[in-house]
Amino acid sequence: MKNETYLQREVKFWGGVDFGKISQTLGFTQTYIYMVLTGKRRNAAISSEIMMCLNRRKKELKQRLLNEPTNLKERYEQEDYQPV
Repeated sequence: MKNETYLQREVKFWGGVDFGKISQTLGFTQTYIYMVLTGKRRNAAISSEIMMCLNRRKKELKQRLLNEPTNLKERYEQEDYQPV
C-alpha cells in the first residue's frame, strides 16, 4: 500500500463511513473531508467525526456477530431454509 493514513486504512477496512452525511453535519465539502482523510489537510472535527462513524460501525458489526446463530440448524430455521 502506498502511504495511507491510519484513517484511510480504517475506513477502507471497516467501511460504514458516509462522507455525505459528515459533510452535511459539519458543513464542509466532501472533497475537503476526503483531503483530511488522506492527510492532505488537518481538521480535528472531521477526524473526530470519522472516528465516531468507525466506532459505530465496529459496534454494529460486533453486535451482528454476537446475534448470529451459533449452529447451522438454528440459522436454517431462522431463514426458512429450503433444501434444493
